[in-house]
Amino acid sequence: MNSITGFLQNSDVADDFSRMDKSRRSGNYFFSFDEQVLESNFSKFERKGITIFILGNVYKYLDTKIDNVWFSELIFREKLQNLNNELSKIDGYYSLVIIDRINKKTSIITDRLGMSPFYIYESHKHALSWGTDIRLMLKEIENIELDKPAICSYLDISHFLGDSTPYKKIKRIKPASIISINNIDGSIIKSERYWSWSNIKRIEIDFDTAVDRLYGLFIDAVSARLEPDKQYCLTLSGGLDSRALLGAINQLDNYKVSCLTFGIPTSPDVMIATSACKVVDIEHKVVEISKDHWVDGRKAGVLATAGMKSLFHMHVLNSLNEIKSMGDHVINGYLGDLTLGGGYLSKNFSGFKTAKEIAEEKFGKYIDFINFDDEYFNHESSDPIFIYHRGVRFTSMGTDLVSESVVNLKPFVDNRLLEFVYSLDDSYRVNGKLYHSMLVKYFPDLFTT
Repeated sequence: MNSITGFLQNSDVADDFSRMDKSRRSGNYFFSFDEQVLESNFSKFERKGITIFILGNVYKYLDTKIDNVWFSELIFREKLQNLNNELSKIDGYYSLVIIDRINKKTSIITDRLGMSPFYIYESHKHALSWGTDIRLMLKEIENIELDKPAICSYLDISHFLGDSTPYKKIKRIKPASIISINNIDGSIIKSERYWSWSNIKRIEIDFDTAVDRLYGLFIDAVSARLEPDKQYCLTLSGGLDSRALLGAINQLDNYKVSCLTFGIPTSPDVMIATSACKVVDIEHKVVEISKDHWVDGRKAGVLATAGMKSLFHMHVLNSLNEIKSMGDHVINGYLGDLTLGGGYLSKNFSGFKTAKEIAEEKFGKYIDFINFDDEYFNHESSDPIFIYHRGVRFTSMGTDLVSESVVNLKPFVDNRLLEFVYSLDDSYRVNGKLYHSMLVKYFPDLFTT
């Protein structure tokens, strides 16, 4: 699969990986990469002793549409000196590795929301290994200890929380992180965050103006991820989020998009999706999910996610071949309900519940895995905690599951869109008020019939 992995030479796995065809070395670090599965999800650039790996894709620099080539030029130009400030302006779903052979230093970087998976095996402030595919990190590591409490959380709530994985010493790298590693001894030179939710400040704006502004930013978010020469598949359900995407695509009207719905043909989901496609006159396929082939592909799915995605939540695998036949870029409504719809907001007698109160209801005794004092999540809304601990650690695993086959596009987590949404008072979003108003006003054919 598309991956990049690094190992310290004197660790118990480096000798094995140093013999791989595509291994590279800097100091005492070996780097192994594989981009054979889906080239559009993997980029490599080299210049004057610096190698850049980008797993995933970037879409915007502030309001300017960009791609991975543009991003690499920015990195080469900044020469790592002003990268913190620049990374905060990058909109995308990526894991970034910068190998500096001249200064014998490697920087491993996660995107702003930490959506693209990245893991580190650390001991005594030394990075013995790191990588985007936990399976390669596990290869031949001896005496790796399971994290039993973390595994219990997975069995009870279907996903991991915080930075936990099934293994005690392997942790998921936090969102918006830059970890700088000495290539000679593996020591961690610096670990820092280049962005946090506190960067988003509240604004005063009337509700009707907010509805109009939300629409404009939503259309921009969709457009920024599409190109006229590519073929796209929109995974369409009967829910609001994918229908909103359908409405935006229909209004943009210059992209090649087909729709696919998987489910029981007589279900409300399929019937609503079918009706919506007829309204906008777009190609629509239905893939039936039945007990006869429900389990197809799910064993491979468990292996692809290193056991971190429950096979009960791998419905997309039943439709993967059909999706690929329609295009290797998939548009989905990831986190639309949570972000625009305010789906996790909840009130009690004193006002909005805190993130900890909501987490106790949803995660029970496992909330100890969540660091509520992490300054990254510092914001007046409770949502940032759940965007990561539910949206990334659970929902996003569904797209990681198929990342070897397709590129997933997630307009609802566009930087500018989120910055606006979370600059508003939560009262605008509770019960979907703002979102529903936008849908009815700007996509009436899809939401008023």
